[in-house]
Amino acid sequence: MDNQTTNVNKKPFWSFTAKDLTRTALGVALITVCAWLKITFIPNMPFTMQVLGVAFCAYYLGIRNGLLAVIAYLLLGLVGAPVFNGGAGGAQMFVGYTGGFLLGFLPMVLVISLIDYFGKGKLLFKIIGAVAGHLALYVVGNVWFVFVQGFADFGEFMDKIWAVIVMMLPFFAIDVVKFVLAILLDALLKRVNN
Repeated sequence: MDNQTTNVNKKPFWSFTAKDLTRTALGVALITVCAWLKITFIPNMPFTMQVLGVAFCAYYLGIRNGLLAVIAYLLLGLVGAPVFNGGAGGAQMFVGYTGGFLLGFLPMVLVISLIDYFGKGKLLFKIIGAVAGHLALYVVGNVWFVFVQGFADFGEFMDKIWAVIVMMLPFFAIDVVKFVLAILLDALLKRVNN
């Protein structure tokens, strides 16, 4: 009897409640607002808060809903909705220099949420997930950036990768702050909701 009751209470992976859909939609809205927030600490190097929004969705929404929020966000941008940096949208955003960073949000949210899930929400695993997710984002984004620029041979490819990594160091440092904010916001909202 208990076994039957347990099976009845388990919902399929792709079964969404109204609460799931509402939270996922709010996640898409948060990523969008974060993309519109442009801050400049270093001259000629503005950054947005998208990483904060994506990381928060990974922590708070979990694997399925976090990934769904990022996919929905990217699809909205793909069809032309003004959800990206500066209110931009359209397919051209995916083929330009920063297209890899948009696509890199997918492995980022997946890596963070998986590590957080298997780490049972413990802070150490949240930090490990942040580092691994950040690396996933930067690998996809930087490799894409170099491919769009073009290169003659493997040596030039590696030179450009190292140049991009050095160029991205200030962004990496700022993204660490975003991850800390995402972890704190996740903890706060989970405490309020419980």
